[in-house]
Amino acid sequence: MHHLVEKATYSPEDNKLRLYVIDSEERFEQEVYERIRQFGFQWAPIQRLFVAHWSVGREDLLVELAGQIVGDDITMVERAEAKAERLLHLSDKRENEASALQLATSRLSSTLGSGQPILVGHHSERRMRKAQDQLERNQELALEKASQSEYWNYRAQGVVNHANFKSDSGLRLRRIETLLTDLRKEQRYLNHAYAMIQLWNKFAKIEDADVKAAKVTYFSGAHFKEGRASYDGAWRALNDGNVSVEEVIEKSIALFERALADNTTKRRIIHLLNRLDYERYMLGPVHRFEGKLTATIIKTFARKHGTDSPECKKVDGQWTLSSSCPLPVHLGDGLSLSLTDDDWRDLMCESGYSVPAPKPKAAPILNFKAESIRVKQWSSIHTYRQIELTKAEYANIYSDYRGCVYSECGTFRVKVCRDPKAKGFSAEWFCVLLTDSKQHEVPESNCVVVTGSQEVA
Repeated sequence: MHHLVEKATYSPEDNKLRLYVIDSEERFEQEVYERIRQFGFQWAPIQRLFVAHWSVGREDLLVELAGQIVGDDITMVERAEAKAERLLHLSDKRENEASALQLATSRLSSTLGSGQPILVGHHSERRMRKAQDQLERNQELALEKASQSEYWNYRAQGVVNHANFKSDSGLRLRRIETLLTDLRKEQRYLNHAYAMIQLWNKFAKIEDADVKAAKVTYFSGAHFKEGRASYDGAWRALNDGNVSVEEVIEKSIALFERALADNTTKRRIIHLLNRLDYERYMLGPVHRFEGKLTATIIKTFARKHGTDSPECKKVDGQWTLSSSCPLPVHLGDGLSLSLTDDDWRDLMCESGYSVPAPKPKAAPILNFKAESIRVKQWSSIHTYRQIELTKAEYANIYSDYRGCVYSECGTFRVKVCRDPKAKGFSAEWFCVLLTDSKQHEVPESNCVVVTGSQEVA
């Protein structure tokens, strides 16, 4: 532990590391100070600490300097209140200075008298001009100090409001979604490395030399969405004859094996999981899903947490989740995981996952004979007459000139199209009866006018 370091802390509220420095006239050695600055730490002189957002390198540096990192015993709200108090003190100080300047201005005004002009050449001219200049400077300074007082008061209110905003439940939910996105990004990096190892091992087993060379040449220069397929410069080195096919395979496998073994990615994943646990704890308990469990629900949950192309099926009373890549460490160990319904519900609850409510089903599309139908289109109500078409005739109409719309009552939908005999945007819209499709009974709705009768009640 460095002799100038008091302690190192981490706060999950703002995801920041802080290095507290002992109050002393002695300073860090230049080399140590440069390392702290190179890692992006900023100096807060009033609090006597260096602060920066968490990263693996910054955490290692603080462990090296302080021996360990402990939880910060000052909450974000308390820190904001302390800062607001300092800003309010500055505001009061500037307000007092403005008051003093205004008082001095009043005294000078009384000295100058009630508007008496300066007598040029009189012995009092120099004194009066000096008092006049001082009066103007005091007025300007008073306005400036008053403006500064308002500014620091505004800053103080903003600091407290920001701290309260960071604790807002809506913002916390969005922060959780951001953390899950970051978690999936890190997991995709591992999934890609595993998939590339499988790919190059597959090429290594090809016996036909020409086929192997063609495969290796193609993939040595390929790039996938998740990243490159081989090491940098592999394709050029292979085509220039500087490396052999076997060397490209060996070096590529070694590259991705190092990526899988890299502890930095795993530490970032663990950090993200810890932050997710904290945010969910602060948000409140997650309700356990008690509805009917399906393969789609399990796959959606697994995909949300970084599982690569998950598959799920039920065998002997257990749901088995599988993937071509190892499952995320917080979900399981290996390529598959088999659990009962209750165990899956417990795992989703422990992971903070809430099964989304099902989307409301769209109203049915009805095909029935009518004189006209009132429908909702482009946020307006229209009354469309009905025409009869076959399915083929309807399908031949330009896609922008046909579609399904809701009835005015909202209980069903009908097919509509522009007049197929007319051209352009001025063509009239009609409801459509498909003559070669199943016809439904006329719905009981006041937006339907049946042929030869009044509106249906």
